[in-house]
Amino acid sequence: MSAFDVGVLCSLHETAPLAALEMIAMGLPVVVSNVGGAAEMVLFGESGFLFPVGGTMSLPTFLQTLSEPLKLETVGRAASQFVATKFAADRMLDNYKETF
Repeated sequence: MSAFDVGVLCSLHETAPLAALEMIAMGLPVVVSNVGGAAEMVLFGESGFLFPVGGTMSLPTFLQTLSEPLKLETVGRAASQFVATKFAADRMLDNYKETF
């Protein structure tokens, strides 16, 4: 994944697309199908883009947007910061404790 410029995940079914979360944590902007918890992992237009399941016709548009170097850098940085804040280990542990 470290060689990617953009992470793309076109899943039809998933509960929590962890591969997308891993890519976001690496600072990769992502284009992900809106499955499972993807909408909780991607801030649309800020840390990546979501498209409807099976709606890959919008995929080229999002990739075109991310082909601009400044946009790619900005979205990648926002993605990394978002994951570091929302999915940090201590925060996740607190959420699990609260849930259980």
